[in-house]
Amino acid sequence: MMGSSATSMSTIFNRFVNISPPGIDILDMSSGDGVSSLPTGETLIKISFRLKIGDLIDSTIMQLLPINFAKEMVSMLINGSDDSEPVAVESAAAVEAPERPIPQQQTSTQPPQAAPVNQQYNQPNYGMPQGFDPNQQVPYPGPQHYGGMPNRNVNVQPVQFSNLETGSFGHVDQNNLNLLMDIPLKVTVELGRTQKQIKDILELSQGSIIELDKLAGEPVDILVNNKLIAKGEVVVIDENFGVRVIDILSQWDRIQKLQ
Repeated sequence: MMGSSATSMSTIFNRFVNISPPGIDILDMSSGDGVSSLPTGETLIKISFRLKIGDLIDSTIMQLLPINFAKEMVSMLINGSDDSEPVAVESAAAVEAPERPIPQQQTSTQPPQAAPVNQQYNQPNYGMPQGFDPNQQVPYPGPQHYGGMPNRNVNVQPVQFSNLETGSFGHVDQNNLNLLMDIPLKVTVELGRTQKQIKDILELSQGSIIELDKLAGEPVDILVNNKLIAKGEVVVIDENFGVRVIDILSQWDRIQKLQ
């Protein structure tokens, strides 16, 4: 979330915006916990917006800015657009400057061309006409047809693309999937992973504890053919362990994972 905000600010202010990793502090105004981290004797600007994630979180995120820092941001935002205009004007003027003497060059070289206009058919094919200025821009004659095929009426129709709606596409996939429904797949529930050196493996014995990279209460991974498709939590069914799915990919994404 903060990364996308920094990207948006970098685009708006037209400069690099760097953010530090976020930290967590508990602030309770009623009990006074965490109030010491706030600057004393200074008025702050609060920017708040609602944060809602399904049925899990419905809260408000607030961002506090000092007055001076907020004024600097507004100044950069306003003055930045004013500074960019003179640069554009100067660059436009620099581009227009070399174009002005071009008409004078053409007018000075046009009179010598009046004589050899009728002589260019007598010049050799391997050379250029005498008195021809290679830097001068000569207009090309219009298209001419010599011994070619006569003009004919061509029937031109707009391109028509096939319909790619999910109805027909999904129907075809459903027919194909019916042929694959009875294929067995290997489902694995992964509690966690870790890495050990060879000497650590050799020192293992009964009663040894192996620490995994999963935290207590963190969802476990559900793998199908060694590919992650869902997350869940471990439950006990009668005398067997089970897993309750709490987050799973869509059917289309699951098919893509199994390919």
